Amino acid sequence: MKKPLHLICLLALVISGFTINKSKPTDYLNIPGPINFNETAFNLAWSSNPTPTYFKQEYIPAGEVVERYSQMILVEAVYGDLTVEDAVRAQVNVIQQRKKTDEVAQYQIIENPNTGEIILDFLMSAGTKKKLDVVEWNAYRYKGFQDEKGRKGILLFALSRRGYNDNITPFLKGLKDERINFINLLGAYEMPVVRVNQ
Repeated sequence: MKKPLHLICLLALVISGFTINKSKPTDYLNIPGPINFNETAFNLAWSSNPTPTYFKQEYIPAGEVVERYSQMILVEAVYGDLTVEDAVRAQVNVIQQRKKTDEVAQYQIIENPNTGEIILDFLMSAGTKKKLDVVEWNAYRYKGFQDEKGRKGILLFALSRRGYNDNITPFLKGLKDERINFINLLGAYEMPVVRVNQ
């Protein structure tokens, strides 16, 4: 199974050899669902707690599957002594490395000086030079947080969208028109409150 592109995660943590658990995913972050974004309900479909301080959850609309989604919401939380800038820098480094073999890969950083939040807007692809299999666009919104127990960390709330095979060209054309609107919606969205039971 090909790893989904978005699994290049918050701190460039590579989770290798995982399998999708078909049973009901664990809501590690205690986020009431579904997540409603842009008039679409996203349901928790997959979750992971690969380290004691890192939690990842993926939400997709009804009828979609994690392995081949068209749109997804990601929520990630990592506890520790790090900054939003640290998290963004780690992801940018991954994209920079990817640009060596992925001609589609590119990114833009959007900073909000009033809140200290950053949105990382980036594009990636998979396939061959002759034929792409998938193009993925992501908008990752990073924010520092402190939970009810006083533990600090970084919260990621993200939108991921994909186009496959013959749909890649229409996907990119649509993205050109919709991208700014999606980023504005993401930036204005009320970030979920995470409550990790540890």
